[in-house]
Amino acid sequence: MKQQITSRQTSGDFDDKSAFSLLLKANADPDTKYPLDEEELIGNVFLFLLAGHETTAKTLTAVMSLLAIHPEVQKDIISEIREVLGTRRPVSWACFTVVYLLIILNIGALLEALRLFPPGALLFREVRYDTVVSLPPPVGMESRGPLQVPVLKGTKIYTDFVGIRSNERYFPEPEEFKPTRWAGISPDSEQLSFFSFGPRVCIGKRFALVELLAFLSCFIRDFEINPYLEGFENVEQWASKMKEGNLGVTLSPKDVPFVFKRRSLV
Repeated sequence: MKQQITSRQTSGDFDDKSAFSLLLKANADPDTKYPLDEEELIGNVFLFLLAGHETTAKTLTAVMSLLAIHPEVQKDIISEIREVLGTRRPVSWACFTVVYLLIILNIGALLEALRLFPPGALLFREVRYDTVVSLPPPVGMESRGPLQVPVLKGTKIYTDFVGIRSNERYFPEPEEFKPTRWAGISPDSEQLSFFSFGPRVCIGKRFALVELLAFLSCFIRDFEINPYLEGFENVEQWASKMKEGNLGVTLSPKDVPFVFKRRSLV
């Protein structure tokens, strides 16, 4: 990485549109107010790789794991995908420009997987100034009105996305996989807080959603996703094991094997 940075900086070759080149180009601009040193450049490139690849891979794993145990949802999704994309192989880029808006069930399955297994399970923030946060009252105590909680400057805030997305107040039957609960939700809605929100929203949010949806649409169109059962294992046991989850830098379902069966495109 250091050699690539030195080579690009020496040659001034920043013509391609990769995030790496754009970062180096912006850093080399004499008008840049706070240029990064070499270690900071490497750290930012690593962050792009982690945030852009690790989270996407874990989300794909979550969607496939959940679809594997819900064949009825797969059946509905495949009908919708073929209606939009047809059965041609390969799919043209023109199709992808409409996929994001038309494949509603597939979007729902993706968002529901993000709800149940948000790759970024925790969000950390530090309060910049004294403020008061208004919170809804506990269930059964609604008559008391919102709770006003003073928060002092410097307080560390830890947001538990798994807890929020499992809150029955906002998601009835939160343990159930229900893609239809996302019908009519705008991609810009704050309900999609898996990517954070406000001025610090993930800069890759829209790209990630389109990338995930395009891949899933083509993959599900061509392949049926099934759990691979070992020994005397049944689907319920496979699902239970999968839902235990793995929590490291990111959150994902527990490692479980799949079987992919090519679909007939007739």
